[in-house]
Amino acid sequence: MAIIPPQMKMFLPMGLMFLYNKIGTEWPAPQLRFAYASTQILSLLAYIYVYQQASRVASTTQKLTVTTKQPTGPEKKEEMTVQQYDLKECKGFIQQLVMGAVIVVGLHSWKGFLQPLVIQSVMGIILLLDNPLFRIYVLGQAPVGELKRPFKKDVSPFAQLLGGAPAAEQGDSAAEGATAEGTPASGSAA
Repeated sequence: MAIIPPQMKMFLPMGLMFLYNKIGTEWPAPQLRFAYASTQILSLLAYIYVYQQASRVASTTQKLTVTTKQPTGPEKKEEMTVQQYDLKECKGFIQQLVMGAVIVVGLHSWKGFLQPLVIQSVMGIILLLDNPLFRIYVLGQAPVGELKRPFKKDVSPFAQLLGGAPAAEQGDSAAEGATAEGTPASGSAA
């Protein structure tokens, strides 16, 4: 079970901004910088640990079929081991963490914005605790249900409103069907 439901994750940054504007506009910048740097370093160390655990512990014999949506073409099916999948996912999370840090530090350095430091300090920990690889390798949860590989990608609530993404229930059945029946994981009809 996720720490915060995806619908709530969408509104959490707005709630943090509201709290910051109401009570936190006088927070000292050095403490906010320290909080942000601490959460980023903690997250990076956790992802490095997960990467090391995945390289040692993950199955190198169990295969799974992963369907990825190509931005310029049709969906691509790829067969890989659990270890390859976990390492690929972990690299993606590390890249996402680094890119987010570059953007936040850039905004803070360029314009002196403190709000991104506050938001990312809280959201970084929440995203880490919701990460399926972190939950499997660090928290010791079994890879069943929502932690079954290939992991179900979070569906944007805005995409659901516009009809561009399947509902959460459809995403579960499409992800399971990708290995058994060969149906696309995106759930889109042609």
